[in-house]
Amino acid sequence: MKVNIKIYAYALYESLKQAKTSDFDLLISNFIKLLVQKNILSLADKIFIEFEKIYNEKEGVIDVKVSSAFALTALEKEKVLMVCQKVTGKKINLDEKIDLSLIGGLKLQFGDIVIDDSILARSSNLKNSLLNN
Repeated sequence: MKVNIKIYAYALYESLKQAKTSDFDLLISNFIKLLVQKNILSLADKIFIEFEKIYNEKEGVIDVKVSSAFALTALEKEKVLMVCQKVTGKKINLDEKIDLSLIGGLKLQFGDIVIDDSILARSSNLKNSLLNN
């Protein structure tokens, strides 16, 4: 019998949604015991990945990857969060990455949208503009 990962992930989401925060540890523990009993613990990673997708969709959360040449300060992170929330209308889960090749500025990615305001991109655009004239 094929295991439907989405059904397990959705069941976990619904269980946690209806529970008190103080009960989360017990629910997760029982869920893992269920996976062991069903002999599908090896699928836990896939189930939790699917759970995260379901959670984000149901709760209006979007993952935003922000790349910069240097670590963002708390104030910079807050500004990025505010702008992203304003643009998307969703709660933001910010995933930061340092990419020295950007030299400076930021590169944002959410879904299929990429906003590249890095110095690397600006210099590349300037070079292309000069070569095409």
